[in-house]
Amino acid sequence: MKRDLELVKEILLFFEKRNNDKMIQPKHIIEGSELEISGYDGRLISDHINIMYEAGLIEGYADRAQDGRLITVYPTRLTWNGHEFLTAAKNESAWSNFKDKLKSTSSSIPFKVAETFLLKYIEKEVGI
Repeated sequence: MKRDLELVKEILLFFEKRNNDKMIQPKHIIEGSELEISGYDGRLISDHINIMYEAGLIEGYADRAQDGRLITVYPTRLTWNGHEFLTAAKNESAWSNFKDKLKSTSSSIPFKVAETFLLKYIEKEVGI
């Protein structure tokens, strides 16, 4: 699976708009539920939820194998870090500029680089 930062942003937007902290069953993500994102299948959304949980962007309940390997996450809500990244990503000029820069490179970039780019762009924009 290749990480998709556009999907990450869409999942964060979903949880920001949500009115409760009830966990979402992974089978409901895969088979269709309230967490449907146009252009993405449920398996990819579920896989992204797992890595977003590992990155500390969302909270939830983790189901792990006996060896500690993450099997699936029952997501509930955004973390502080999830809110911080989403706030930066919701700045449309920063996000658009970021996506343009990303298109011009042939490789993917680390998440922290994306976050730093967005924050620096916004700092420049507001004159900090």
